Amino acid sequence: MNLNSAQDYTLKKLISLGAKDVVVTSHSGESFQNKFANNEVVANKNWDNSTLSIFLSIGENNKLKTGGTDISYSNQTDIDNQLKRLIKFTKNTPINKNFLGLPEDKFKYREVRGIYDPEIKNLGTKSISILRDAIDLANQKGANRTGGTLSHDYGTTRLLTSTGVDESYDYSNIALSLRALTNESSAHKVCVATNLKEFKYRPKVIQAAEDAKLGSYPERIKSGKYDIIFQPMAFANLVNEVGRATIAESVETGSSFYINKLNKQVTSEKFSLFDVGNLARGIGSRPFDSEGRPTKATELISSGILKTYLTNSSSAKRFKLQPTANAGILYSSPSNLVVPIGRKSDEKLLSELDEGLVITNSWYHRYQNYIKGSFSVLPRDAIFVVKGGKIIGSAKNIRISGDMINLMKNVDELSNKKEKIINWESDIPAEVPSGRINNVNVTSV
Repeated sequence: MNLNSAQDYTLKKLISLGAKDVVVTSHSGESFQNKFANNEVVANKNWDNSTLSIFLSIGENNKLKTGGTDISYSNQTDIDNQLKRLIKFTKNTPINKNFLGLPEDKFKYREVRGIYDPEIKNLGTKSISILRDAIDLANQKGANRTGGTLSHDYGTTRLLTSTGVDESYDYSNIALSLRALTNESSAHKVCVATNLKEFKYRPKVIQAAEDAKLGSYPERIKSGKYDIIFQPMAFANLVNEVGRATIAESVETGSSFYINKLNKQVTSEKFSLFDVGNLARGIGSRPFDSEGRPTKATELISSGILKTYLTNSSSAKRFKLQPTANAGILYSSPSNLVVPIGRKSDEKLLSELDEGLVITNSWYHRYQNYIKGSFSVLPRDAIFVVKGGKIIGSAKNIRISGDMINLMKNVDELSNKKEKIINWESDIPAEVPSGRINNVNVTSV
């Protein structure tokens, strides 16, 4: 049985078995990854992304039990057996008081521009040529070694619901994650795009090699308060944490530092944040969320004021807010986190920094207390020491700590250019500038 036929059959079968709300989502496509280390390609992988996923509810309004799973769809008998087991399992689960049903509105959808490029689908072995060029370029610009991944994927997502939604979209992505290393330092850059035309990886490769050279011979620095320029990769990590804290379900479960913060100042007036589910050429863009609501732009933070939480239909009712079209059916999630740019160039931000640091990347952002936002994070790769508006050296072995609200209230300025970032630490797609933050607590470790 092919995927679309299996999807149609699954919806009808679940309704006949007594399911009330049903969402059947199919994904078809392929992913490819080229891994490289020590200037050599060491692994080439590809895999089929085809899946058929189910969410369902059973019962009456306000007394719904919910369940879900991925199923295999090779034949009708196999599907029948899996669905019967799922129904039986769901009937034996407790009532899910947090699920209040799917939206029953009749929606209109608009195409999201630029999220699919057939050239990525047909890239094939050309990816090796791109990767070889990136490695050679980094070496020409002074890197001794390189490592990382070049990945691309494409596919189709189709949403089918018991409320009458039957919509689909095509997508594609390509991403280079490259670390350039010298004997004493390293630098990491990413380049991500939904189409080959915007996949401008060479400037990123050059910047990684140059930063690695500039960061050579790092020294320990004193612990204390520093004014810091967080370049886009490092700033995106902080923005990811802010975005996660705006999720309504995170607020409910006590894993957010924005509990009871609606309409209150939570960041500097210089900082605003949007989630844009229908962003043109956005890595996380799609025409609809997992409930079938049309995606849109949502202003989360306006000049420092928290305006709303990210919600699905059920959490919006619980919080008495408007749905933001960010479902996950049981848990909302950001799509593309977008920070409006500032007015000053990166060069101007640096020239105005009398004494401080430039952080190019960070990882291991961990919390001691989610509600207070007490955190620590480790800067990694090139860390630059600044004095009199100029880079005078590099640092090593430091930790940044504090609480997220106070940290973001100290955002002093944003640069006038932004970058698309998605990587291991920043897994929510983000479009962010550099951010200068004052009085950051730094510990030498």
